[in-house]
Order: sequence, then structure tokens, then C-alpha cells
Amino acid sequence: MVKRTFKEGVPAAQINAAVKAAAVRGLRLAGKHLVKAARDRVPLDQGTLERSIKESVDETRLIGAVSADTPYALIQHEVPPPPDTDEKGRSYTHDPGRTWKYLEEPHREQATVMRDIIAAQLKKVLFGKGGL
Repeated sequence: MVKRTFKEGVPAAQINAAVKAAAVRGLRLAGKHLVKAARDRVPLDQGTLERSIKESVDETRLIGAVSADTPYALIQHEVPPPPDTDEKGRSYTHDPGRTWKYLEEPHREQATVMRDIIAAQLKKVLFGKGGL
């Protein structure tokens, strides 16, 4: 276990603010990483759905999210390719490399990378040169 002491006289509020800012930076960077991974496999027609994929961070609750904002984003995400169908009997065929679950699968595949991105930002402020 690593023992960390902070510079003498650094107020707790300053430490908390620096750690929170690092967490927000990490969440944003991890979100941007996931946006790229999702855009690489989202079903593509005119690019509207791809361009709508964005990251956001709730800085109060320290929650990051990646979402797509088109009327058909959910349908494209949830309707499987043939021969499978959804509960309404629908299925969609996509170009090679483009697929349904364009947010869920990259999130699962990139979870470790995103965790490491967030951790790196926290480590910089806590253990980096010139840190607290």
C-alpha cells in the first residue's frame, strides 16, 4: 500500500477540489475515448447518428455518460442483425464493421482502458511532480 502525505499547510478544501477536478478530467477523457470507439462501429448512413454521439459529465455526482441523440438511436442500438429479431420481429443489416449495440459493446470492451484513463488523472494530482 502506498502511503501519501500532502504538503504541509495545504487546506483540505484545496485537496478535495484538486481531486474532484482530476476526476472530472478523467471522466471527460474516458468519455471521449468511448465516443471514438462507439463512432467507429455505429451504423452509418448519412453520419447523423455518428455525429450525435457525445460524452457528458455530471460534475456534482461525478458520473460520466456517453449517449446518442437522434429519434432512431435507440432502435439502431437495440434491434439485432438477421437472423435474430427483436420482440417486434425487426432486424437490421449494417455495413461491415458497423453494428447494433454500438455503445454497449465498446463500453464493455473499453472498461479497463477507461478506468486507467481516470486513474491516471487522479494519480497526476495525487502523486505527480508538483502535486499536492
